[in-house]
Amino acid sequence: LTGKITQLKEKYGESFSLYCRQLGEMAGAQRSNASTLFYLFLSHPAYNELYNDCEKEFEEVKDIEDGLTEAFSRAKSLIPSFKIPKVCSFFSGFAESIAIDSSTVYVSLEYFLGSDYKNYHYVPGIYEYMIPNLKREKIVPDVLYFWICSEYPMQKEAGNLLDNMIHYGKILYATESILSKTDKKLLLGYSEEQWEWCKQNEKQMWNYLREYNQLFSTNSKTISDYIFPANNTKYFSDDEGHEAPAQAVLWIGRNIVEDYMNNNPNLTLTDLLTSKIDAQEILVRSNYRP
Repeated sequence: LTGKITQLKEKYGESFSLYCRQLGEMAGAQRSNASTLFYLFLSHPAYNELYNDCEKEFEEVKDIEDGLTEAFSRAKSLIPSFKIPKVCSFFSGFAESIAIDSSTVYVSLEYFLGSDYKNYHYVPGIYEYMIPNLKREKIVPDVLYFWICSEYPMQKEAGNLLDNMIHYGKILYATESILSKTDKKLLLGYSEEQWEWCKQNEKQMWNYLREYNQLFSTNSKTISDYIFPANNTKYFSDDEGHEAPAQAVLWIGRNIVEDYMNNNPNLTLTDLLTSKIDAQEILVRSNYRP
């Protein structure tokens, strides 16, 4: 097995190193340790079952390939400087759903077996709120979204909540513009009910952010509570006590960016993604009025 690992590293280079890191930080391990870890990974009955299930589900991938080809072609037409990545599928044993290096997006197929996949309920780290979005239809939008994130990172290293809202709002708006035929709800992984909840309670959420001085908070815990995937957004609820879906502030950020682009029709997606204008100025220029 040690010899095979050497061959794989020579053949796949940095891609193989990235794969090893996703499996358990093996890139920095001794070769013998890497061999042992690989053997345990490849011979584990649960992983064998999972791998075989991936082989069956993704025996035919033409729909995914066509979707990615169309998405990248449209991205190139809307953003001329857009770099089209290679896309590779791999099996990580639930180490990472999407991994990215300088030129390639890696898709871990076991994360897209369908919301009815029998074993998701038994996997540590997969929570109930995640399962509805572990489906084939998410591959193309997820690949595009995370690739755009990697190509256009936040200009500020951390920033405040508004900075994050506008930054990810830009990414969502750009992804949505490119995937114009895709249901908007799929990008955030919202159900019809969650999307409608946000529409009905947009003004209340915005008022809360302003009244409690949340927009300019730089507290990392506060920001993560708002922007990271979770069961819900604990800060927002309606009059009946129903809580907002997770990442509702990114939904708001997307709306602010949409208003900004509508009020500045000469701007292109390239202008939006490369702009040095700060988040507060974009908010002002958007004339956002929920």
